[in-house]
Amino acid sequence: MSDHEFYVYIANRMTGPPSEYLANLHEMSTVSCTLMGLGFVTINPAGDFLEGLMARGPIRDGLYKAHSLARLRLMALAPRRALLVVHSEHRDGRRSAGVHQEIEECQRLGVPIVRSIGELCQIRDAL
Repeated sequence: MSDHEFYVYIANRMTGPPSEYLANLHEMSTVSCTLMGLGFVTINPAGDFLEGLMARGPIRDGLYKAHSLARLRLMALAPRRALLVVHSEHRDGRRSAGVHQEIEECQRLGVPIVRSIGELCQIRDAL
């Protein structure tokens, strides 16, 4: 990890019926591409979808979330980092348990939490 890089973990709702799940992955990957274009180093849990497609069989329950949380903890070691919350609720208004778990972990680790790219850029530029 470099002191100059700014790491961003992207948190967003993911679960839902197939079309909703794919829309959520698209949304996260679009945000990730935008952030990369702005010079951020992104950690995008939606990328696990590709690993799931390539797996020889179903990936056991909970492994994706454990993998994402481990990457979040690794990101927390960087001097310049933040959690970007894209959405913390599902489209039907239900709370996203996964996003709230990521928020709680970042609060515990002292990682800044932002809800917009503009706010993220302000934090980066202030450091």
